[in-house]
Amino acid sequence: MQDTVLVVDPNPASIRRAVEAFEGVAYAVATARDAQEVQQRLQDLGNVRLLLTAASLPRGNGYELARGVRRRFPDVGVLLLTSGFEVYNQVRAEECGVSAHVAKPFTALGLREKVEATFGTLPLGGIVATLEAPAPLPPVSLERVATLLPQNHENVPLVRVDPDVVAPALEQAILQVLPEVVQGVLPTLLTSSPQLRALVQAEIERQLQAKLPEAVAAILQPSAEG
Repeated sequence: MQDTVLVVDPNPASIRRAVEAFEGVAYAVATARDAQEVQQRLQDLGNVRLLLTAASLPRGNGYELARGVRRRFPDVGVLLLTSGFEVYNQVRAEECGVSAHVAKPFTALGLREKVEATFGTLPLGGIVATLEAPAPLPPVSLERVATLLPQNHENVPLVRVDPDVVAPALEQAILQVLPEVVQGVLPTLLTSSPQLRALVQAEIERQLQAKLPEAVAAILQPSAEG
């Protein structure tokens, strides 16, 4: 069987960019959503040369998945995909055979460069997907999104954007404003009550409503100018 790159991530966008990173490489590309799915199908894979796995998985985690895959493929190179405020645990990574990590959101080109800088130049050839890609995320409720839009959003002109460009930028923008959101929520947490859950939810929505227009404007402005 063909040598394989195994990509494990619950996020379809991350999976798509990772698969794009290996276009033209002489390895098959297998994808899975979580550690249990990998274990169920591991016997169907060829020799796994590279493992790219999210640090946080719905079932299991990237560190222990790396340890398990290395039991069957001792020479596999492992790259961890971290996101948000996840802290890369260097000691645990070394114990599990993880060589390096890449922060999300990433681009296909950036991931390819990181892989080759860590494990060497990849051999060129075809690309074959051996496992099903994750199912798409459920549609976002338009009513829910509308509650976070400015009151005059209907007068804002529509701008055509590339989802592959906007999605990483939006993730980054949210991460930038999130610390301010958390700081705004903390005073409410300190005055907890039986209605804490409702208070926290309301405060988070208020903070997001205040910050989201600024983040959206920062993302759409370059597209509007173009």
